[in-house]
Amino acid sequence: MAMIARRRPAAYRRESRVKRKPPKIKTVAGVLANLPEPQSEVEVLELNDPLPDDLIKDPPRVTLLKDHALEFPSLFFSIYVAGTSLEEAQFAALFSRAGCYRADEPDKADLIVFTGGVDVNPALYGEEPHASTAFFKARDDADIALYLTALDKGIPMFGVCRGAQFLHVMNGGRLYQDVDGHYGDHSIWDIREKVYIDKTSSVHHQMCRFKPEKTNPMTLVATADKSMKRCVGPTEEHNGKNVDIEAFFYRETGCLGVQGHPEYSGYNRYAKWVLDQIEHYIAFNPDMKCQNNMIRFKPEVLETRDPSVGKTQYLLDYLKKRKN
Repeated sequence: MAMIARRRPAAYRRESRVKRKPPKIKTVAGVLANLPEPQSEVEVLELNDPLPDDLIKDPPRVTLLKDHALEFPSLFFSIYVAGTSLEEAQFAALFSRAGCYRADEPDKADLIVFTGGVDVNPALYGEEPHASTAFFKARDDADIALYLTALDKGIPMFGVCRGAQFLHVMNGGRLYQDVDGHYGDHSIWDIREKVYIDKTSSVHHQMCRFKPEKTNPMTLVATADKSMKRCVGPTEEHNGKNVDIEAFFYRETGCLGVQGHPEYSGYNRYAKWVLDQIEHYIAFNPDMKCQNNMIRFKPEVLETRDPSVGKTQYLLDYLKKRKN
């Protein structure tokens, strides 16, 4: 049967076949986040429906419709955000879409979130700083303390932008200290699903590098090909096309990182994609299970894990120097 797409006029008040759901409200990080309702802006009329007068006088064009409502996963995680009150509010809006709620302290969280911010101290991956690199000792020290707590207790971790770069460094990775092509929206390639995510936020000048070490291997989750210039250390520069790391996962430490900002408004599809990755790599992770109503690594996994995993020599040297 032929279909005609057209908004019904105000005078024509029959009940729509598309049922609108009222906005849901969740509380995360002390902030009420209103979830967007499905954006079904038009109704579909079959040709045997009684037509309003204005449709008879002005026949509508046949249009292909697309419903922009997105199906977010149901995680129901308790989330601890290591960030400012603004960042807490932004991540509240993101995670409320997956039915998540606030954890008041890291020990009560299913997932700890490391947020964006200033650069990671290059000493943590054995390099001198580039001229464009700016880091704060207090931020590094706070993130390191939280990271070590999560690592020892088997709490999954999630990093965004600087947070992702920090988790990469903690797992033995290094960074390009200055790159081009990553200040503005761009698409990324999902390695597992083999699809493009067409709009991802990008506001970073540093970027994760591939690690040569085979211990504690990194799973590449998503890539881009935007950079043409990448600075290694204070003076070395790499030029030309490159596979840019946009998302990764370290199974042995439970660290998932994404370079873009899913908490920013206007990136609904990217936000959904990121929550889907958390579901796949954390919620469905065979190394983890719910213990005392919290997601944790299984005790047998922690007992057999190499105690040096997630604790690089650069990190140990940094901690020793800080103590002295």
